[in-house]
Amino acid sequence: MKRITKTSIFLFLMFAGLGLRGASVTLSADSDTVQVDGSFRLILSAEGSFESIVEPDFNGFEVENRSESQSNSISIINGKMESKKSINYTYFLRAVKNGVFKIGPARAVLKNGKTESSNTVTVTVTGSGSGMSSGKGDSQDDISGADQSAEGSPVPGSLISPLTKWERKTPSYFIRAVVDPQGDVYEGEPVTVRYYLFVKPGSISDLSMYKSPAFENCWKEERQESRLSFNRVAIEGEVYDYALLKTFAIIPEKGVQNISGTQMIVDVMTGSFFNVKKTSISSPALMIPLKPVPDAQLHPEGVFGDFTVEVDRDSVTIDRNSMLETVEFRVKGCGNFQSVELKPADNRALKIFSPEVDNRISQFSKGYCGEKRYKFMLKGVSKGSTVLKMEPFEAFSRENGWVTVKAPEVNVDVNDVTVSGGDSDKEGRLTSYELLKELPAGMKVYSTKSIVERIWFRVALAVPFCISLISFLIWLSGLMMKRRSRSFNVKLDRWDNALSSAKDPAELLNTFYDALKDLYGIEIRGERSHNLLKKHGNSFADITNLIREIEYMTFSGGNVDNMVQIREKASHTLRFRGKRK
Repeated sequence: MKRITKTSIFLFLMFAGLGLRGASVTLSADSDTVQVDGSFRLILSAEGSFESIVEPDFNGFEVENRSESQSNSISIINGKMESKKSINYTYFLRAVKNGVFKIGPARAVLKNGKTESSNTVTVTVTGSGSGMSSGKGDSQDDISGADQSAEGSPVPGSLISPLTKWERKTPSYFIRAVVDPQGDVYEGEPVTVRYYLFVKPGSISDLSMYKSPAFENCWKEERQESRLSFNRVAIEGEVYDYALLKTFAIIPEKGVQNISGTQMIVDVMTGSFFNVKKTSISSPALMIPLKPVPDAQLHPEGVFGDFTVEVDRDSVTIDRNSMLETVEFRVKGCGNFQSVELKPADNRALKIFSPEVDNRISQFSKGYCGEKRYKFMLKGVSKGSTVLKMEPFEAFSRENGWVTVKAPEVNVDVNDVTVSGGDSDKEGRLTSYELLKELPAGMKVYSTKSIVERIWFRVALAVPFCISLISFLIWLSGLMMKRRSRSFNVKLDRWDNALSSAKDPAELLNTFYDALKDLYGIEIRGERSHNLLKKHGNSFADITNLIREIEYMTFSGGNVDNMVQIREKASHTLRFRGKRK
């Protein structure tokens, strides 16, 4: 009794001491300067032994989101028990008006009624409410001046236009497709479609891509962002964080009147760690009508775009030291590069090989822009001076209308022509030679087969493979035999126990029948003795003798000693037959 009393007093004093321990409370912000309508994060951290937390006032700020996490722990250090409680509040605050504001202090109420106060945080709010926060660098996909009218109001269909009926179904997060150019799109004109994710701050915890859109009647090139970079914007008085998900450069096929695209679907996760909910959001299906190009019937081979053509050199010399030369033409600009094609004009003095084409499209922000490179290899056919020309092509652009695009000419001096193989004679005329129909007599012929095609190499590889395969099969068969033997022994032990536990000859006989059927597949019930002897031969005589002995005991009655002996004999018969098998 005394021992229990001392233990109770010790625990009471210990926990009472824990209750008197203090607590620490701190406030921290990720920014001390913010613009009006800008947001920042404030964290309240408390640690120690306390009853509750009194949160600070947020005068001048609006709480957009608040989350809470806490933990409790008890530890024993050097024989002393310590109880620790920690709690964190995370606030996302939006500045409502400009000025200098102090947040705090927050207070922790202890178990003895006293309080511990935190520090204060000073935040300076500048500006007069621009609708979106600064401080983030502009990128090629930021809101451009074209997205707003002269008065600063959103342009319909732009990045910051008001919410549509589709987007109002999930106003806290939605996907918006922005098509460039806005308004009418011409046939053959490249189109850039950007898919943005809009979320209210703190409304989702994670997201995953589920399905990308599929486009018809067009050629497309896709670019996915390596990481999401969020910016902030105000739409209809609500603050949203938006980030670019994917960009598609689309070029309509020739003769089509519209471009169609399916929905982009994204899975967003909401809720806390222990209560995560997944919701699928999508953009509406896309339909872009195409407008005929003016006077298209007068320019059937024309392409859409604003192009210029450059060449890397204005003159080339083909001589004995350089029998082949390469000339590179570069088509630069913005437009339908897929339809642009440079074709060399006929030139009997040169042999012009098929070009190596390289697309180098790097700009998506202003359209499908870059350059297309054509590398032509030249070989002299006849001596003299000539000119390498490219056939001009026609291009239509919104600014310039129809324009004929011409490539610079390249002067070519052919001092020596290729004579290996008989391209020409001394007079410059093309000549032909008859191929040899058979090899001369006495010429030694060597095989050109590679080493892997030789028979001796294949045999050298096959021999160790066959040895390995045979060894594996032997090992596998031995393993299977061991497993079969182990399984058989397990069954044999089980039936041996069943025979040993038989109480009378009738039960022993039935158990012996079942054991023979399970172990050796010998069905005795319903079979005649001569049929069994005919089927199994003289090896079945020991079984028939044992069966007669058990039947004789059944009708005559046997003492306990005889029962023990017959059980042992039955077990021995089963085991002996298994060894013989």
